[in-house]
Amino acid sequence: MVGLKYFQGIKFRRRHIYVEQTGAKIAWDGALLRNAWAVLKFNLYIAISRAFKERSAPPKTIAFHPQKSGPWYNSWLAARLLGLKTCADMAKADYVFAFDDSTHSEIDPAWPQATINGKAADISKQHVGRVFKQVFGYDLTVDPLTYAGEMAQKSNFNGLHDGRVVRGPLAPSAIKQGYVYQKLIDTRAAGPQTEDLRAICIMGEIAVVFHKFKALEKRFGTDYAQVNVTEVQSCFSSQEQADILTFCEEMNIDFGALDILRDIHDGRIYIVDVNKTGMPVLSLRLKDQIKAFDSIVASFKRGLSAIDSAALSKV
Repeated sequence: MVGLKYFQGIKFRRRHIYVEQTGAKIAWDGALLRNAWAVLKFNLYIAISRAFKERSAPPKTIAFHPQKSGPWYNSWLAARLLGLKTCADMAKADYVFAFDDSTHSEIDPAWPQATINGKAADISKQHVGRVFKQVFGYDLTVDPLTYAGEMAQKSNFNGLHDGRVVRGPLAPSAIKQGYVYQKLIDTRAAGPQTEDLRAICIMGEIAVVFHKFKALEKRFGTDYAQVNVTEVQSCFSSQEQADILTFCEEMNIDFGALDILRDIHDGRIYIVDVNKTGMPVLSLRLKDQIKAFDSIVASFKRGLSAIDSAALSKV
């Protein structure tokens, strides 16, 4: 029954799973079962690898608050691979991770200054568009009343994957409340596929990039035709890497995932979504998942070491 604590905020319905924090509905289907097996398999790998590691000192602790981080989230998996032990009391924990699936999160003044993601209050697509323009100097968000051409219409809220293509300009009556309108980024690869880049950014580093290919008609979803674990340098220029990390700073993202698209016409990159409680790419083979998390854990370890050093300097 201990594992039930991870399902707080998750409702099991006859035809789907409902996630309260985001409003997402996940259908009971083959994809869900495959993803559950991928999570279980990777957690078994972690349990076995931890069993063979020698410990010279008691493990450090990490508290996830206000929401529990389950064993299907990047943060939980990285913490386990680092040998950290979860702790319910953040006052007693060595590290605190502000964990909340919600689009808008309240900043708790009781959190320690070094709380991971402790200042990430807004990951709405509207806010993403504003910060993106501020950092990169060009627009992602468009005005649907005046923009002539294809646009991506998406919910402003996190985790719904409900994007669709519409053509502007739109009449005022056609504009949906609670939605944003973005430039439709053309990422078509060879054949009827699109390309996405998911960058995992951790405490001032781009740890790893997932190069994802999707069928054109599924461009807004999470059904991947192929995913490759790639080096950061092969995806982004030095200036783009610097701008991505500046964007994270402005968004107050210490540990999160950015969905980035490169337009085949202008060659520019566009950060279209931010997730501060991301999950791994579950379609990867186990050896590729291990490769990706080797990089994630290395960045996380360096970031936690920086927190430790800063704490020592204040003593």
